[in-house]
This record gives sequence, structure tokens and C-alpha cells, in this order.
Amino acid sequence: MVNNELIKIDDWIRLNKLSINYAKSIYFLTGKSFDKAEEEKKNFKIYINNVVLHRKTSVKHLGVLLDESLNWTSHVKYLTSKLTFDSSMIYKIRNFVPINASRIIYSCLVYSHLQYCILSYGTACDSMLQPVKYSIITCCALSFI
Repeated sequence: MVNNELIKIDDWIRLNKLSINYAKSIYFLTGKSFDKAEEEKKNFKIYINNVVLHRKTSVKHLGVLLDESLNWTSHVKYLTSKLTFDSSMIYKIRNFVPINASRIIYSCLVYSHLQYCILSYGTACDSMLQPVKYSIITCCALSFI
């Protein structure tokens, strides 16, 4: 059923003289998984223009990671790793720059990542956001003390 609709989309794309890089195209399933549905997901194949689209469990869209269950675990892990790297950079330069420069570096490296799409991932439960909170505390301690 999906493959039939993709044939129609492919025809429309060709009629309008557009192009898609099918080798880079993927598909992403969301929603609650059930036992039978899980088995169907494993064997599910989508073709467009005789190219098999690969299934991904998480997708990065506009800088935000979404996963199949539509929770924020993958984005929080990504953000935590980003903040950990930023805190290591701040740690390495903190003895060589004045406190004002350290605050500016914090704003550029850390604060910008935190503010981006916070209205979306900020609604996650507190236990999920705990690693991000620890990373923020570490970055603040290194930048402002």
C-alpha cells in the first residue's frame, strides 16, 4: 500500500521536474509497538524508484533528534554529550582567559544548545533531563567560578 503511494509521488516529482536523492532517503516509523506490529516492522520494506529505503530508529530533523517512541531519550543523550564536550573545552581554557571571556564562551557553546527547541524537549520528565542538568551545573561551575 505504501509502495503504491510512493509510485504516485515519484510520478508527481518527475512531472514537476524535481529530483530526490533516493540513496539518502530513509523512512521512520512512530507510535506504540505491539508484538505483531513489531514483527511486521522488521520485515517491512519500502521501495521508491526500485531503490529500497532504509529504516532508521531515530532521525535528526532541524537539529532535534526524534526516536520511534517519540520520547526525548536520543535527543537528551545527544545534548548531554555535546555539553560534556563543551565543558571539557571550557575546562581547558579557563586558566588562560578572564572570567568575562569565559562567560561569553559559555553563552556561545552551552547556552545556545540549551535554548534551541527547549520548549519541545524541556517537557520531558525530570528523571530523563537529569543528565542535562548535571552537565549544565558542571559547565556553570567551570565558567563562572
